[in-house]
Amino acid sequence: MRALAVWRLVRLLSLSIAAVAPSLTDAAPALETYNIDINQISVSGLSSGGYMAVQMHVAYSASIMGVGVLAAGPYLCAEGNVLYATTRCLNVETAFLPPAVYFHDLTLAEAAADRIDPTSHMAGDRVWLFTGGADDVVLNPVVDDLDAYYQFFTSPTDIVYLRDTVPSAQHAMITDDYGKPCGFKGDAYINDCDFDAAGALLRHIYGSLKPPVAAPNDNLKSFDQSTYSGTSSLGGEGYIYVPTGCENKHPACKLHVVFHGCKQNKDQIGAEYARYVGYNEWAEANDILVLYPQTGKDA
Repeated sequence: MRALAVWRLVRLLSLSIAAVAPSLTDAAPALETYNIDINQISVSGLSSGGYMAVQMHVAYSASIMGVGVLAAGPYLCAEGNVLYATTRCLNVETAFLPPAVYFHDLTLAEAAADRIDPTSHMAGDRVWLFTGGADDVVLNPVVDDLDAYYQFFTSPTDIVYLRDTVPSAQHAMITDDYGKPCGFKGDAYINDCDFDAAGALLRHIYGSLKPPVAAPNDNLKSFDQSTYSGTSSLGGEGYIYVPTGCENKHPACKLHVVFHGCKQNKDQIGAEYARYVGYNEWAEANDILVLYPQTGKDA
């Protein structure tokens, strides 16, 4: 359900360049639509958000051209089983995590049943993967499995896997200059490791980009998410960063969707993730709209 709800958000953003009227309730304003280059839509995420990014990329691969993943495993890792989600897909009994070919076969079955896009659409997609050297929440072998999984569907030359780049990195969104110390484990799971993960993944997905610039605070906007999901999977409000160059809705802008991890939603840390983890500065310089869907308060 969450994947479908987020896809509704993405579709609304790219349907037209007309603005949606503000909500008449006390909720945040309705999400506006923008002029999106439909060939330049990508996703990324950390931990549970990383799993969500993989889910979105694989399920909607006809429309998504690149993915960045920190600390997550292959598509259908949990197979809808909470026990699997909290054991083999994290750090317990990873010896029982099936090999990548197992998830490859599950994916082909989903595509054959028309429940996801044909897997041929992943060919040529840009894939960026990261695992922290000290991550003891999602162990390195889980991300190894994701790397092997993607090699079935796209060329190894289109995959960047950073496994040993930051040996001291704990389980967190990794930034160049914001957050707790690199080896810290805990809220808000944003760590300063002198490494710009957001910039690295965006550069791999989109190729040559202009250097980041200051992101005006007012360009990060909240919007009403309530119309996109009939469940508690999405919170009441989400965030979107609108670069100055995209405000007039011309020319077409790229779109990148960022999925936060557990305990990083608006109700728990406010706009900290959306404002400080590094995407917006690259977005401002390169006309990339950044959508930050927010889960419900208990996620």
